Amino acid sequence: MSIDIFDDARLRLGMQLVASRSSPLLTAFDGVLDPGCVRLPGSAWLPATDTPESEDVDVLHDAAAAGDNHLGVTGLDAADSGTTALPSPPAVSATRLEAYASCPRRYLFEHELALRSVLPPEELLTIEAKDKGTLVHHILETYVRQRLDGLPRGRNTLMDVAERILDDAPRDMQTGNSFFWQRERKGIIEMMERFADEEEGFEVAEGVSPVAAEFSFGMGDPDGGTSYDYCMGSAGSPRHLRLRGKMDRLDLSAGRSRVIITDYKTGKQDGLRNLEKDPVDRGKRLQLAFYGQVAADVISSTVSGYGFDDVEARDITPEDADLPDSGFERTHSGLDGSMRSPDDPPASGRRVPLEVIAQYWLLSEGRSAARYRLVFDELVRERFHEAIRLIISAIEEGTFVAVPGKAQAHLSSVAFENCSSCAVTALCHPGRGRTWKKKLPSLRQAGGSFVELIEGELAEELKGITTRIGG
Repeated sequence: MSIDIFDDARLRLGMQLVASRSSPLLTAFDGVLDPGCVRLPGSAWLPATDTPESEDVDVLHDAAAAGDNHLGVTGLDAADSGTTALPSPPAVSATRLEAYASCPRRYLFEHELALRSVLPPEELLTIEAKDKGTLVHHILETYVRQRLDGLPRGRNTLMDVAERILDDAPRDMQTGNSFFWQRERKGIIEMMERFADEEEGFEVAEGVSPVAAEFSFGMGDPDGGTSYDYCMGSAGSPRHLRLRGKMDRLDLSAGRSRVIITDYKTGKQDGLRNLEKDPVDRGKRLQLAFYGQVAADVISSTVSGYGFDDVEARDITPEDADLPDSGFERTHSGLDGSMRSPDDPPASGRRVPLEVIAQYWLLSEGRSAARYRLVFDELVRERFHEAIRLIISAIEEGTFVAVPGKAQAHLSSVAFENCSSCAVTALCHPGRGRTWKKKLPSLRQAGGSFVELIEGELAEELKGITTRIGG
């Protein structure tokens, strides 16, 4: 029986794929998809005066209900009197948007198609990097909570916590071969000893002490309202993007005029120096700016028991709430889930600390600094909004190209910056570096939001906003 390969759809697709790799032109095989093929993070609110046909409402309900696996697809918001409420999706983390800015293909595979690579436990030689990070975060969370309960700051308290948690780790998670685990355990202990020494200097220099650990928002029931919401689009057709996050640590100054949000970094920290040129590193590191904005907009007015209520600060005015020329109108939900329109006057007693600082605290060996410190201001706010807008627009435009990043030599092989920790790197062609260089001119010629995100001109004023501290 003979087979005509030109009548086999799979073989034809395979041949087209091979031809695409050798061509400088962009195709669907390169991740250039139809605009709108991946759902946007938001949907329009129905005006209060409109009464939609029941069939239209059913379609909208179906669309919202089907959006659970898509980026922040929201239903209509019921807070605006007269609108029809639709099911709300889970809130979206800043790190998910960062994934797109780093490599749109990885974002598509991991977050939209939910693809994963799974390593059988018997093949695991040592603890995985993400599990090690979870373990370190758990140690530091427990330590800060014990300090809030009255135990003293310092190495003794931290080491007691670390030893106990590390003793239980082989029972609670996959830590790999016992020989390699002992080496990793020793490294974590050394990491905690260094942290204890640096913590005292940090608190003394900044005049702060911890008030919260693992402060989360938007992490629970998607309909619970505990999220930070952006209102996007025009006044006549707004959409909102629900964001969530978890702040590893919050510190407050003795005079209650400064709040510092800390995000611990335990894994690879390549590229953090780019923050000195751009506080969001072209969308690849949104967390500091995002947490700074949440602290300024939400925490001070909603957290009780941490001394924020009577903080010496300035009131937010309607002018503060407006963001001219940003393309966004800002709204937020309080942590009680109540929505506020950008046009509403500020809530009674709504106050923010005079100074909001967000920082990465680097913990691993070979770090480029002890901390990266960002003072949140209006310039940072506008840059963060611009990066979010470009990421959302690029997703809507259907741009999901593979961006491997800089080549990095490893013994006899060559790896790439964006591929070393990617869970789906095996799905990409080994010649991805050559392919990216070949396709980039066509991508530039086509233009679009992703090109603007990765190559747009950066304002000189952004340089030096984020500073390195220690080494």
